Amino acid sequence: MRPGQKEQADRLMGGCSFIHATKVAAMEKVEELFTRLDKGDDIDGIRRDIADLIVESMNQKREEFGYWEKHQFGGAIAALGRNIAIGNKASTSSLRMCLSCIENAFTPPDERDENYVPGKPEVEALTFDLLMDDARKLGGH
Repeated sequence: MRPGQKEQADRLMGGCSFIHATKVAAMEKVEELFTRLDKGDDIDGIRRDIADLIVESMNQKREEFGYWEKHQFGGAIAALGRNIAIGNKASTSSLRMCLSCIENAFTPPDERDENYVPGKPEVEALTFDLLMDDARKLGGH
């Protein structure tokens, strides 16, 4: 596990509710994808799995889809799109950034610093449906 990963999973499991369990499942998928990147597994397969994870994670967060989630999932979609667009399978930094954004989307509200950047109307204007449509265009199911 990467530094802090176990602590984040333990924090998310507090209370053991279904919502916490789905968050932990998402974190486990993120960790698995980081491991696959480290091993040099098939990048096209990793990209597909990341797109699926974005769709799955967004659906889990649908009821609490505020500025934080818009910013994190928008960043994840943009990073995945960037990686696909450059076409260089040896470059994985955008995919790592994408996975980091997915992780951040699950940060509990009391642990966020929502003032680290000023709120932007362009981010506010993003809707769940717009981001979901973009994630599906990148291959997410």
